[in-house]
Amino acid sequence: MPFSLNKFAKLLSTIDRNGDFKTSGIIETFMPRLILEGVGSVSLPLTLEQSGQIFSVSEQAPYGKGGKTLLDTAVRNTRQIPPDRIRIEGRHWAETLQNIVILAVEGLGVREPVAAEFYKLLIYDTGGFFLDHRDTEKIPGMFATLVIALPSAYTGGELIVHHKGKASRIDLQTSDPSELSFAAFYADCVHEVEPVTSGCRLTLVYNLKRVGTDQLPTPPDYQSETDNVIKFLKDWVHEKGMPDSSIPEKIIYPLEHAYTPAELSFGSLKGTDAAVASVLTLAAEKSGCDLHLALLSMEESGSASYNGSYRSRWKEDEDDESNFEVDEVFDRTLSLSHWQHPEGVPFETESLPFEENELCPENALDNLEELEESFHEATGNEGASFERSYQSAALVLWPRDRKMSVIHRAGLAISIPFLDKLIWEWENAHSGQKSLLEKQAEELSALIINSWTVPERLNPWSSELKLTPRMLNLLLRLGNENHIVAFIERHMVPPVYGHKDNEALIGTIRLLPSSRFSSLMTNLIEKNAESALEACADLFKRWARSDNDQEQKMPLEKSAETLVEVLTGKNPKFVKEEKPVFIVNLLEALERIAPHLSIRSSRYILENPETYGLDESLIPAVLVFLNSKGNEPSPSFKILRTHCLDRLRERAASLLEPPKDWVRFSKISCKCPDCKILREFLADPDRGAWSFKAAESRREHIIISIQKDRLDLDSTTEKKSRPYTLVCTKNSASYEKLLKQRKKDLENIARMEGD
Repeated sequence: MPFSLNKFAKLLSTIDRNGDFKTSGIIETFMPRLILEGVGSVSLPLTLEQSGQIFSVSEQAPYGKGGKTLLDTAVRNTRQIPPDRIRIEGRHWAETLQNIVILAVEGLGVREPVAAEFYKLLIYDTGGFFLDHRDTEKIPGMFATLVIALPSAYTGGELIVHHKGKASRIDLQTSDPSELSFAAFYADCVHEVEPVTSGCRLTLVYNLKRVGTDQLPTPPDYQSETDNVIKFLKDWVHEKGMPDSSIPEKIIYPLEHAYTPAELSFGSLKGTDAAVASVLTLAAEKSGCDLHLALLSMEESGSASYNGSYRSRWKEDEDDESNFEVDEVFDRTLSLSHWQHPEGVPFETESLPFEENELCPENALDNLEELEESFHEATGNEGASFERSYQSAALVLWPRDRKMSVIHRAGLAISIPFLDKLIWEWENAHSGQKSLLEKQAEELSALIINSWTVPERLNPWSSELKLTPRMLNLLLRLGNENHIVAFIERHMVPPVYGHKDNEALIGTIRLLPSSRFSSLMTNLIEKNAESALEACADLFKRWARSDNDQEQKMPLEKSAETLVEVLTGKNPKFVKEEKPVFIVNLLEALERIAPHLSIRSSRYILENPETYGLDESLIPAVLVFLNSKGNEPSPSFKILRTHCLDRLRERAASLLEPPKDWVRFSKISCKCPDCKILREFLADPDRGAWSFKAAESRREHIIISIQKDRLDLDSTTEKKSRPYTLVCTKNSASYEKLLKQRKKDLENIARMEGD
């Protein structure tokens, strides 16, 4: 029979326990003595006179929204009195309250010890109401709300409780002096109080909390259901272990009730959720699965449209989100977080993504309740947009022996930090744990290496750029030669490989024997020299400077030849990094590995002055080498230094004289009529200034030509009359630049001759 998560959902749906999301009832009892500060004893049933007294000493009841506490009678028209101003007495009251709690928890299907904590007294006068809302967790362990209605004459004020598409209307009205009515409901249920149409509604509100929340609630005996679940999970584990299996990696079962991150634990699960969790805990253990409780989140964003009339758009409520509606979803993010284990074992990652085909039942996302939705007005070139999020607690299963596969499929941003933690645990573990941790680390690293894809193009902010050196360092710590070689051969290729990887590469390849190292380096150079010659030269330099013996360096001569062949066969403009640094790295590395190639490269560099200019590349390269302490002049370095000294001495021997007249350099690239006039002005020995009265576009063009061709001119704009006048004045910038260059040349000659 084909694998089906809907079938699994059907199995779990047979796990039900007595109880509902709400319960209510009426009990006969002795009335308590209710004493209010500022009022005194309250007569029950409530009289009209005392309802007015209670109202006068009460305060407006607030409500919560988005973490804020607000007062708004359009949302909640209710009065309250806090518990520190109330005393509830009577010989029978403690027993009465306990009996009500017992009935309430039985109706909710809770079998664990429960305590009721008094929260407040609420009074709904005629017209009082409370719109639909959820109760927040007011105390640790709170899972439900208990409302006890005191005898009073009123109409309306029904309590309506909603949950999972169901709604229950509860009328708590009783005027019998010997009866108390009550209602209890889970705290995650949306509920409302309809308007009181006459009279006064008086209620005591209690928070119900579990006692000893660390223990998972014990469900009834579900042996047959458990056996069916075990069989399904075993079949799933077996099929998932088959080659090329396409069935889901995880099973994610959203729960019925809502839970906040703070209260999410196996011990706080409610009703059927608790029963299902108990069955799955046993079934997972017997079928070779891991079970976790997590918070399932779905975040969506996209385009929105305005659905109101043109007129109302500009009213005060123009930002009211009810004026918008969702058009199209562009992005959707699915994740699992806030992990909990039945035995409290911590999970090593904060969040995992998941796929829709892992949900059980398959349409589970359709039933998620919206947590938050926000719309954004159209701005600039962007239309209106929306963002919304959904949350649900969920039970998550995967085959125990496929945990590393689950982590690996989450992506590099999760799997590599997980591997880092795993290796750290292995490094610091006791001998009894080392074997398992090492096995898991080896498995995960192999999965990462085998699936790591190399994109055709890579932007500078790509995660692969940041994660490759980290992965190399992890492989170094793990020390598996085969994994090291596999990762370098497969992934140290264009466009991923670069300078960032070299430090980690040097540390990693030291683990390899000479024969394997030589082959690896040769392949790396051959693959990357065309696109990353500078990085290859830097890698050679690092290796040459390392404390490896000559026997390890000799096999690299073939790699060095490859490097030089690429250098001499390339378009000279290929070098992208600072050329002086590249020259030093290349020649230093070649000098230690293959000196004859170093000399060949230095001569090639001198033969390409357009790429390796004297002032831009050669002189700085020689100075970089001289500033490196402990370096003995090599033949290739001497060739460069001699060439630089010869050119510098020639330049220093030339005579420098200030301009004798107003003739200035007049080679201008532009041939337009205005630039022709400018050219004639520069060549004129008798004119030091030129006024050019013209439209702004023509003046700007002259300024651009001055800057572009580096002409010895200063320019200002006179704004006496229109069109304005551009005034160009000749200066001696070129001569002053030559003076600075002469001073620098003499300093460089002294520096090079001194060494």
